[in-house]
Amino acid sequence: MAPGPTALGPAWISSTATEDPLQQEFRILDQLYDGIRREAEESDGCPNFLLIHSLAGGSGSGMGSRVLEHLRAQFPLSHIAAASVAPRAAGDTPMQSLNSVMALSFLQAYADMVLLFSNQDLMDACQRTSVAALLPGGLAGGSGGGLSDINRLVAHNLTGFLWPLSGADALGGVGRIRDAVR
Repeated sequence: MAPGPTALGPAWISSTATEDPLQQEFRILDQLYDGIRREAEESDGCPNFLLIHSLAGGSGSGMGSRVLEHLRAQFPLSHIAAASVAPRAAGDTPMQSLNSVMALSFLQAYADMVLLFSNQDLMDACQRTSVAALLPGGLAGGSGGGLSDINRLVAHNLTGFLWPLSGADALGGVGRIRDAVR
């Protein structure tokens, strides 16, 4: 595939099809893979992974898919969970449907578990005053539904999934991701 805009869209192509080491996208992926490897080497057990990404855009769907594929290839015994945010039906980008379908195919092939969040449902939830009580500091700006509020709501929901872990469990590779996958 030639780099640049195609029928698949510029974002997906630049995130997934670049194999030329001279391209900046390849160097970014290389740095990311090195960082993952270094962190995994620090753990005493088999590391578990949680990928948090969007399905609609290029970096979330394209690069997220590449990272997911890499994690499965490099850490075949690890448990991989993905927290994926599906786009609103009205749409933010014209390519979001195609990006979502392609990213979902990678999730099906490489993730052990997918936690799917709906962007529209998250926006609606942030409008409710009952949700404001769950978020530390309430809703940003008072009205709710902004990107900061949505991110905090997702983080709040994932906190229970990831925490608490004792230090011994964390270093031994025991975690809630593994428990949830089982």
